[in-house]
Amino acid sequence: MTTTRFEIEKFDGKTDFELWKAKIKAVLGQQKALLAITDLTKYPKTFTDVEKEIIEVNAYGTIVLNVTDNVLRQIVDRQTAFDLWNKLNEIYLNKDLLNKAFSRKRFFTYKMDYAKSLTENLNEFKRLSLEFRSIGDNIGEENEVFILLNSLPDSFKDVKATMKYGRKRSPQKQLFQQ
Repeated sequence: MTTTRFEIEKFDGKTDFELWKAKIKAVLGQQKALLAITDLTKYPKTFTDVEKEIIEVNAYGTIVLNVTDNVLRQIVDRQTAFDLWNKLNEIYLNKDLLNKAFSRKRFFTYKMDYAKSLTENLNEFKRLSLEFRSIGDNIGEENEVFILLNSLPDSFKDVKATMKYGRKRSPQKQLFQQ
């Protein structure tokens, strides 16, 4: 049996929690231990106690080994992978009113940074979009595109206008394009 190694940056409480969670879920899926972060009552009845224990140990170890010490100190008292996972979500997916308001403001007022590349700006926008959705809000893809267009610098004003309002074609041009 071969062992596959996964390199995941340890979660330190400052980096993108949603992306870290997606990576950990992928690893747990590869280990066939994804069930461990769900409710224990959802385990199939056919699983033996030994199988459940193997899944639990793999999941618990994966989570513990992929957080930094300062994060681990906040969750170390949890006994199961399910409890670890829920505590991390409770701490880092804080959905209180102030956090929601802050996330909404950052998302709706995002402006691209001239000093960053287009790829870096798009990554930042996508991160804000995922964060916005994680608080339970969903504005739809069309509105998200509109917000992205509005984040473009003023030097893109012609592109923005064309994308937002389209370009009316004359009837003669429409005939030639058919």
